[in-house]
Amino acid sequence: MESEYDDAIYNTEVHWLSRGTMLKRIYNLKNDIQLFVEMKEYPFPQFNDKEWMCDFAFLVDITQHLNDLNMELQGKSQFIHNMFDQIKAFESKLKIWNKHLLSNNTSHFPYLRKETPSETRKYAQQIQTLITEFESRFKIFRSEKPLLSFNIFSSPFNIDVETVPDETQMELIDLQNNTDLRNKF
Repeated sequence: MESEYDDAIYNTEVHWLSRGTMLKRIYNLKNDIQLFVEMKEYPFPQFNDKEWMCDFAFLVDITQHLNDLNMELQGKSQFIHNMFDQIKAFESKLKIWNKHLLSNNTSHFPYLRKETPSETRKYAQQIQTLITEFESRFKIFRSEKPLLSFNIFSSPFNIDVETVPDETQMELIDLQNNTDLRNKF
């Protein structure tokens, strides 16, 4: 249909097919897709349904946020404490998004904002479900023992040797008493 869109071609790179990118491209091409299905006489009324489009736009936005977190967690040379920091930051974002959506504020959801929803409480409920899932899935990291283990990586020179597992105490003592490493750290 000679639709103009970046690199929407038949043969495409694998990264183009990520869910977030795919949903975003479908959203951006919705008018062309609607025209195409009408030409083929295929009934697809969803693009004309305001509520469905709001739901779809929210899906595009939240999937993009989750993809961004996924990419941050896949970065090279990361320690577990850095990854957990990113998880905690995302959980904080979820709480802010929940609060904003409860007051009909769509500032962090650009595609949803384009659809100008009259009510955003149902999206806040979806965010609340994500908050609950994150809390459940990462609760083991919130206990005291893993946090002490994270400190070995994040601040090895400030941790009390007596608080680490016996099998790492000798190495930690050597590390803490190495002036060259302390200066580099």
